[in-house]
Amino acid sequence: MAAHRGEGVKPDGSSDLSATATFRDAPPGLTYRTQAADTTPEIEALQIQAWRAMEPWQKLQEVEQLCRLVDHLAIQGILMRHPGAPDEEVQKRLTALRYGRDISLAVNDWDPSRHGW
Repeated sequence: MAAHRGEGVKPDGSSDLSATATFRDAPPGLTYRTQAADTTPEIEALQIQAWRAMEPWQKLQEVEQLCRLVDHLAIQGILMRHPGAPDEEVQKRLTALRYGRDISLAVNDWDPSRHGW
């Protein structure tokens, strides 16, 4: 099976099958590719094992932290594109980024096509 996006490809262009692992209970020849090109199957297996060991509230806490990080990064991007924008405008732009033009218009009467994202 050919490597995907360069994973498991040696400098000479040949495939390195050690970069993939066989699916459990999968038909012969079907291989597994990690979710990230820079992660080995062994490390990804450890990550999945850690997620499975987490309590539901811990998983929710992780998701909440990731959502806050994404919001923070989005706001920083808005401020880089629109320095000095007042808080209300930043929130309108964030809503437009999160939910799209139609929701932005309905909720904030803000058209990102006109005002910019």
